[in-house]
Amino acid sequence: ICEWQQMTGTLIAGGNSKNLHCWSMAEEKCKVALDIETDACITSLATAWDEDNPMTHTAYRGMGPDIIVAGHSDGTLKIFDIRMKRPAVSGERTRGGRRNPMVSTFSEHGSWIVDTSFTSYGGKYEVVSGSVAGDIRAWDLRSPHSLRAIEAQRSPMTALSVHKKIPIAATGSHAQFIKILTLEGEALQVARFHEELPGHRIGPVSCLEFHKQKLVLAAGSTNSYVSIYQPRQPLIR
Repeated sequence: ICEWQQMTGTLIAGGNSKNLHCWSMAEEKCKVALDIETDACITSLATAWDEDNPMTHTAYRGMGPDIIVAGHSDGTLKIFDIRMKRPAVSGERTRGGRRNPMVSTFSEHGSWIVDTSFTSYGGKYEVVSGSVAGDIRAWDLRSPHSLRAIEAQRSPMTALSVHKKIPIAATGSHAQFIKILTLEGEALQVARFHEELPGHRIGPVSCLEFHKQKLVLAAGSTNSYVSIYQPRQPLIR
């Protein structure tokens, strides 16, 4: 699982490992290795980096590039601050006064985290996460509890994408449907069939991604189909 920050030239990577690594691409070396302090593997990563505003004060969605949110296979979300780093030097122990880079842990999800995203709609900075159990939660990192919880679907959620500019999300399932909903939980649309192939159900959904600017959604399924969805254009009279 990787997260790339263009402005800082930093690649953050984690997975089935005890450590979360932060690589400097300019120096071609690992600058920080963070102990994730769990046996559960990392399943999603997000930082407050905004690639659409690289040179403005809003480029980091209000929190800066050093805050990392990692979702895990046991349903926990862990928040890391690499400014409180422990150097990536083999065999070096934590000395007195060095702080733990893991800031906090959220444990309200009960299953595998599918996706995490930073959002900044209307000046509110939140983290949105979703799990295989079908629930989506919004978080303020200053609060120990989620701001709201949405039961997006009852079947297992296998994919989640949150639009960067519009407060909507898309969820997918192996039960062969894609659901579009607001971040307040209002269902907008459910797609079950291919419009260009009448009578053909979409395949089990494996991945979803919104366009960075447009209201366009790409969906991949396990039957090797990639579908592109966009709103119907109003009729011009």
